[in-house]
Amino acid sequence: MAVLGASVTVLAGLLRWWCFSELGRLFDFQFNIKPDHQLVTSGPYSFVRHPSYTGIFASFIGATIYMYSPGHWLRACGSSSGVGMAVSVMWGLNFAICFYGLGTRMGAEDEGLRRRFGKEWDEFAQRVPFRLIPGIY
Repeated sequence: MAVLGASVTVLAGLLRWWCFSELGRLFDFQFNIKPDHQLVTSGPYSFVRHPSYTGIFASFIGATIYMYSPGHWLRACGSSSGVGMAVSVMWGLNFAICFYGLGTRMGAEDEGLRRRFGKEWDEFAQRVPFRLIPGIY
């Protein structure tokens, strides 16, 4: 299980790297639309509209699998121990805050890009209807 968790986490990081590479100079940790902004629809953006966020969620899932795998510190100490429970609660809160924040940000990004690109965005959103997981969401 630890190998699976680590593999998912590494693949998630590679997905994010691919996204950053595809966006090039348009990448920014803050959402903004640059004056010469272009709508990126290639690479991972041809599968889902927010593939970098897919990578974030996948990294959380992979790290969770890894942390709770047999032989890992958290599993060995027991997630029901005081320290284990604290780590589990903090990890869960971190995931919930991230999920909420990125969910809100996805909506803001979609709306901002829709306002900026109009019909081009609408056509892209129709071709790529899923935000995070192809065929699901």
